Amino acid sequence: MLCGLSQGALGTAAGVSFQQAQKWESGKNRISAGRLHAVATVLQTPIEWFFGPGDLETPDMEQRRTYLELARYFGQMNRDEQRLLFDIARVIAQGANSKD
Repeated sequence: MLCGLSQGALGTAAGVSFQQAQKWESGKNRISAGRLHAVATVLQTPIEWFFGPGDLETPDMEQRRTYLELARYFGQMNRDEQRLLFDIARVIAQGANSKD
């Protein structure tokens, strides 16, 4: 989602079906090292990113992980909650931009 790809598009790019990509994401099926490399290449992400925070995580990787987590939480909210959070984020961002 963060990279602008659906599970179907990711699966196609990695040479597998949408269902297989979905099973990887949900943890129902394991992913081989070769397929993980293909997915990382498609997402233009170092393989280390998939293993969570650690010494290998760069600030850019940390920011991408934060965006992804935010997108997941946002997707779990109802429309009213999403709109409220969006409005809050806009006001905060406008305030930060006015300080520059």
